[in-house]
Amino acid sequence: MSYCTPPRCLNPGQPTSCGRQLLTNSQPSGPHWLTALRLPRARARESRGAFRQFLNGFVPVTLAALAGCGAKTVTIVAKTWDFQVSAALKIEPKENIELIYGTVAYLTDRGLEVFLDAEHFFDGYRANPAYALEALAAAEKAGADMLVLCDTNGGTMVNDASEMTAAVVKSVKTPVGVHFHNDSGVAAANSFVAVQAGAVSVQGTMNGYGERCGNCDLTTIIPVSYTHLRAHETVLDLVCRLLLEKKKNIRIR
Repeated sequence: MSYCTPPRCLNPGQPTSCGRQLLTNSQPSGPHWLTALRLPRARARESRGAFRQFLNGFVPVTLAALAGCGAKTVTIVAKTWDFQVSAALKIEPKENIELIYGTVAYLTDRGLEVFLDAEHFFDGYRANPAYALEALAAAEKAGADMLVLCDTNGGTMVNDASEMTAAVVKSVKTPVGVHFHNDSGVAAANSFVAVQAGAVSVQGTMNGYGERCGNCDLTTIIPVSYTHLRAHETVLDLVCRLLLEKKKNIRIR
């Protein structure tokens, strides 16, 4: 599978072909860039200060380290539910959009492939679809290579998973992936209908191991998709063939 990304400028301080100005390499005067979630109140206030420094052109220590760690692909988790932005991050919705754009732009401008995991997307889309899509649009504009829709609370039902994924696929040009938790027992089913709706990537684990009730079980979604989704036969056939060859120590042509 290949992805098309815009031309990038790798020289800090110079504008990219999209007219973006790269953020400086200055270190923030505050602490590392931390999420306000689960932090004591004082630390949360410091974290919000670091967020605002980032908006003013300072690169958080953790983001700079991520850009320089040697990985070719990175995944960034961003909140796409306005309630979570206000209640957990305790910043303004507009600031969150700017942070998404700035983070993705900083990494893509340095030649990295960037996946955006849209945290709480399905709950956010249900509550405020315009804001959830605005968050995805910011990541897409900044050059994200994949937009991954996350059912963080695991409460999305199959019909909603299909309809919401289809709506996103229709509204963006960037490839769409999905990430379902199994709290309602439908993570694999949601993943299946999401692929039917146009998603091209499924995040999951072997046997569904994961936090709380687990994630999408790859041992379910791979063979089911291979059997029933002929449009994706080429990619899934490769996965199944390699698994069979390893198990039986034979080559399948």
